[in-house]
Parts: sequence; structure tokens; C-alpha cells
Amino acid sequence: MDPAHTKRRHSPKLEHSGDRWFHSVSLWRGGLYRYKPGTSFTFLTGDMVYRLIRMVRRYLIMPWNQESPMNQRIKLVADWLSGNYTKTQLAHRFNVSRPTVDKWIARHDGDLKSLSELSRRPHNSPNKTDDEILARVVAMKEAHDKWGPKKLLELLRIEDPTIAWPAPSTAGQWLDRLGLVSKRRFKRRHGTSHAPMREANEPNKTWCADYKGQFKMLNGQMCFPLTVTDHASRLILACRAHPKIMTQPVKQAFERLFSGIRHAASHSF
Repeated sequence: MDPAHTKRRHSPKLEHSGDRWFHSVSLWRGGLYRYKPGTSFTFLTGDMVYRLIRMVRRYLIMPWNQESPMNQRIKLVADWLSGNYTKTQLAHRFNVSRPTVDKWIARHDGDLKSLSELSRRPHNSPNKTDDEILARVVAMKEAHDKWGPKKLLELLRIEDPTIAWPAPSTAGQWLDRLGLVSKRRFKRRHGTSHAPMREANEPNKTWCADYKGQFKMLNGQMCFPLTVTDHASRLILACRAHPKIMTQPVKQAFERLFSGIRHAASHSF
């Protein structure tokens, strides 16, 4: 057979017909699927489509296997015990390797449980926490049930610094497995109120008060200025410096402002 003919047969072929290029790809056996690219269809896109068609063809031809691995192992062993198949034929039949067939045949001892998966847990773990150390951590936790693993281990290190105590995360996992960790209750956060501010068309109808603009003075102390402004005229009615946020100085500032308003009202009449 001509090698050039074989290459054209098994690879996408570009044919020129007039002013158009046709991208021909082989979709099914013995059939020819012809692509007619448009203005935005390039040869690179045609190659991507060709690969997509091959992938779809692969999954359409292969039947979807819904059997569990345990059922397939039982069928494999049953076919082997029937004597109608060799190990190589079973490997092709169940789409597994020859060593896999040898493994399940050798593991079968007459009981179906022998075909189940074995535990992958290691027989020995050198980094496992010692039971004596775990018992001391648990005893300390029972004596101080409100403490966390970090604080418990810090106290244990002070009592006996010669022991290599586990990490706080490891101690926390062990305490959680033993049911000695109480879960924190989720506190719902209440958002800020979206109520609109009252309209202030006239002075002294609405006042705005707030602690804002705190700063550190030259002597190192913090200063929290309390400001009271009129919402309509934006006039600053009071500005007092407080060492911290307190309720009593705020009451005194408002009492002073109210007394001044009453005094001004009495003199106006």
C-alpha cells in the first residue's frame, strides 16, 4: 500500500474546490464527514472539532458500566473457576491488567468478603501521640473545661518541660474526638439600621452627636472629641475633649446645652 495514500486516509485532509477550503475528517469507520468552514471558522478550530469528535466517538462506542467493583471481582473469579477463560482472556474481558487478575484470584478463599477492599491504614504510625500524654491532656481538660488546647499545653509544658508535647492542633483534634470540645454558638450579627434620618427644615429640630476623630496627644494620652451639631444649620453646638468614651460627660454636655436653650428662650420672650 502506498504510504502517502495511507497518510491521507488516516489524517484530516484539506481539499481546494474553487474559492473555498473543505476540512474533511473521518468520523465513522468507512464514512467521511465533511466540514464547510464559515468566515470565522479557521483550520485551528477545525482541528479542535476533529479532536472533539474523536472524544465523543470514544465514549459513544464504549458502553457505560454501572456495575460496582465488587460485582466485577465476583464475576472475574466466577469466570476463572468455570475454567472457560484464561487469565489473559479475563484481563481483556474486564479491562484490567494481568497482575490485577492474579491478585484477586489469589485473594479469593471461598468467601466473598475476601474480595472486598482492604484497609489502607498503616499498621504502625511512629508519629502517633502516646496514650500517657493524651491521658494527661484529657485530665487537664477535665479540670479546666473552659480552656483551649493552646492554654492547656502551655500549662503542661510549665509542669513538665522534658516531655515533647503535641501541637495544639493535634491536641484539639483528640479532644474533639473524645467529645470534650463544646461548639461555640453562632451569634447572629445585627446589621446597622437603615432608617432614614429625620428631616430638619428648621434649626434645633434635630441634633447630631458623635464621638469621632480620636487622636493621640503629645503626652501620649488619647483624646476623644464629642461633637454636637445642628442638622439644619450645621452649627457646632458643643465640642468637648474626653479621655475616653463615657456616658456621664455626654449627659452633662446635653444638660448644659438644654439649659442654655431654656435660658435663651426665656430672655427672648
